[in-house]
Amino acid sequence: MKKLAAALIILFVLLTIAGCVDVKTKIKVNKDGSGTVEETVLMSTEMIQMLKQFVSGFADDSTNVEEFKLYNEGDIKNRAADFGDGVQFSSGKELQEDGREGYVAVYTFEDLNKLRFDQNPGSKMPEQMADAEGKEKEYITFSFSRNNDSEIIISMPPVSKEKEEDEEKDEEVDSSSDSLDTQDLSRLKFLMKDFNISLLIETDGYIIETNANYVDRSSVTLFDLNFNLLLDEPERLEALKKINPNDMQELKEVIKDVQGIRIETNDPVKIRFR
Repeated sequence: MKKLAAALIILFVLLTIAGCVDVKTKIKVNKDGSGTVEETVLMSTEMIQMLKQFVSGFADDSTNVEEFKLYNEGDIKNRAADFGDGVQFSSGKELQEDGREGYVAVYTFEDLNKLRFDQNPGSKMPEQMADAEGKEKEYITFSFSRNNDSEIIISMPPVSKEKEEDEEKDEEVDSSSDSLDTQDLSRLKFLMKDFNISLLIETDGYIIETNANYVDRSSVTLFDLNFNLLLDEPERLEALKKINPNDMQELKEVIKDVQGIRIETNDPVKIRFR
């Protein structure tokens, strides 16, 4: 079993880096601070079959290996606790569309102040893989208040001291290689193919004031990343490689005119609606 866990760690790291997952999350907030979280997770059928074969390859007479399933109702129900106190699983169903498989899950909450959202897409994977990978949680948190209007304050996850030090070391190592060759670029395109992740905040009313960059009537997009678009521009990859990963202004300058890529750079984000 240890051998299987180690292999799953390696495979899941590759999948997380590679993306190949489409994760869309919509958090709907009512005027009283209650609401719902709707998550849609899709992966190509081809990739799911590969994962099933990979996992089944470790089965033998002495080892009972659970078949890989992206939709596991038990896992999805248990995930409600990770959204914070008082969050309840409401519904879930399997999806199959355009050569992809996955699920949509809905959770309910009574108090937005208790809600938290792990922006790491790996948290949406089945427990047999997510637990093995053991990534650090990256919670987005929320604050809600109501007077005449309803107000939401959204705080992005802080960068830990240890993470900053690791990134500085990585930057020192990477500085020796100034550009991506054709092989590197091809590898990146393969690994990041079809990786999409988005987070939308939808209010039950009209937004009358916000500092958010991406607003559409009653909704705010915190991030909407289609890495296929980014990887079609080798010059952009070169620029991303050279910037300080902790400098959001630099990142904004690099990606601001990439059609389809949206990242909220304000922290905290404030939304007032009625």
